[in-house]
Amino acid sequence: LPRNGGGSFRFMVRPAPGNEMDVRLYDADVHTEGSHLLGAVAVRTAGQTFELLSVDARLDPLALDFIKRVSGRELPYGGTLTGTVRGRDGELNFDVTANLTAEGVSKPFATDVTGLATFRAGNVALRRLTAKLNAFPMEALKPLVPNLPFQGEVTGTVALNGPPNRAPLNLDVRLDVAGGVA
Repeated sequence: LPRNGGGSFRFMVRPAPGNEMDVRLYDADVHTEGSHLLGAVAVRTAGQTFELLSVDARLDPLALDFIKRVSGRELPYGGTLTGTVRGRDGELNFDVTANLTAEGVSKPFATDVTGLATFRAGNVALRRLTAKLNAFPMEALKPLVPNLPFQGEVTGTVALNGPPNRAPLNLDVRLDVAGGVA
């Protein structure tokens, strides 16, 4: 947990089977490291591991740098997420606006993102995602698609259903590229 920041919340801790504990934070209003989180979260923990039981949170905003530090994972973007995350038993529905920065992109860009992610055994997986793009810079896609041969901007909706490594990618996109539109 971060050393800096503050806020308030109510909590409950109770024993669970197998030397585990249920920890519930509710009525939370916490700010730290460029993030402001409101709502409730419940986890079951056994020391170093935890299972997400439920979440009902408003991100106002949540800094991606904070996510990087807490998760120990690199992310291809900087910036913030603003919106809601709700769910139970590791199933997280989200409705957020991502205000992003990326290496090689001169100005910040934004997209509205909704979907469902699973959080189990410390792993996050997307199951359904819809991103609405409006003049989204193609250069910002390079971290995800390194050899992208296009320049320009993308406008439209990108929908992903199922695990990203197995699902078809459904696209509804207007692609404005140098020299034309697709």
